[in-house]
Amino acid sequence: MSGTQELAMADEPRRANDPIATRWRSGLIVLAGSLGIAVTSVLVITAAIAARADARALPPPSPAAAVLTFEALREQSYTIERGYAAILEPARTSALAFYTGGTLVEVLVDEGDVVAAGQIVARLDARELQAEQSGLRARRRALEADAELARLRLDRQQRLRRREFAPADALDEARLSVGRFEASLSEADAALALVAVRLDKTVLRAPFDASVAQRLLDEGASVAPHHPVLQLDEREAPRFRVGLPPSRARDLVAQRAYRFVPGAGSGMSDELQALCLHAGANSIFLGDRLLTADNPGASADDALLDRLNTTVSPVPL
Repeated sequence: MSGTQELAMADEPRRANDPIATRWRSGLIVLAGSLGIAVTSVLVITAAIAARADARALPPPSPAAAVLTFEALREQSYTIERGYAAILEPARTSALAFYTGGTLVEVLVDEGDVVAAGQIVARLDARELQAEQSGLRARRRALEADAELARLRLDRQQRLRRREFAPADALDEARLSVGRFEASLSEADAALALVAVRLDKTVLRAPFDASVAQRLLDEGASVAPHHPVLQLDEREAPRFRVGLPPSRARDLVAQRAYRFVPGAGSGMSDELQALCLHAGANSIFLGDRLLTADNPGASADDALLDRLNTTVSPVPL
């Protein structure tokens, strides 16, 4: 035993001088130092941030919010306003056009004018047809003269035949000659009637009492057949079309009158009117009342135009 203890005691000095153990001890010392430096840095930075936050001025306190109280009342009934898209349109409308083409020489009405049924509203250049009509009338007069001469010859041949001074074939020839001229006269009358129809078609007439909604062409224009020149809207008994959902339409009672208020509870904002003006809907109508609703005063339009820096030019009607 004593020999073994002496051997162990002799090994202790060698372990103390081991280089590996020495390096481990040095690494532990460096690690402990680095941790100490890091902790010290964190503490210093935290203290600096806290000092800066303490030095900043605090915002003033918010004012106390006012609290309003209301008394709730129970309503027994209420009114609901509903809006529906609707349009007021004429019962009849007509796009007037010429049956034949030609040059437009006269437009007797303008937009907004009121016309009566049968009133002439436009004309085409009809000089060529008038010349043709004059030629047909002259030809008819010549045929009338030839027919009268043929009748005289027939009468003479009949008297000679009764006295047996003329052959039968001469009488037949005179009779057929009268028939040919009478047929030519009928043909001339038909040609004159056709020219009269064509002349009548160079004139546009209002088919019913109406107002001129649109004037599509002006004098001097070359008009193609069936090309619209004027748009007429009947003035009497306009139709009112309103779009209702099926649930509301089922509640309507036949033969009962219902009142619709145009524009009730709604209107165009200044922004929407400005968009309409710049989009091309730039006509302003002045007056106390539109077709079914009151017209805004001119001062409101002037104020809007001033804000938009826009000027207007009057258009005579």
